[in-house]
Amino acid sequence: MKPDLSTRYRTKTTSPGATSVEVLLEVRMKVTLRTNKATVARGRRVRFSGTVAPEHDGRAVFIQLKKRGVWKTVKGTVLKDAGSEFSKFSKKIRVRRSGTYRAKVFHDSDHLDGTSNKTRVSVF
Repeated sequence: MKPDLSTRYRTKTTSPGATSVEVLLEVRMKVTLRTNKATVARGRRVRFSGTVAPEHDGRAVFIQLKKRGVWKTVKGTVLKDAGSEFSKFSKKIRVRRSGTYRAKVFHDSDHLDGTSNKTRVSVF
């Protein structure tokens, strides 16, 4: 059984009546990212979309571009309802140069930050 949210665990024995220290098992949000185009003309828009599990409707998701080794947020949007197990997002972004993108959702009280797969968009 896998926990859906960060949970504290400890064990108890009946003989000789010992209790372990608590151990915190932290759960990370699962974030996916895809684009509608892998190659695009300079200045054209690309649709970035994906999902976050478990569902976090209304929470912010950030599309980030890697520049000089540092992830910079280029656009943000809000997670929308996609059923009881996950949320979805979609955002069009004007792309001016080739680069590597990811989506990031920052932690809440029950989950660690979630970061998507990296996606490359090439400009010609």
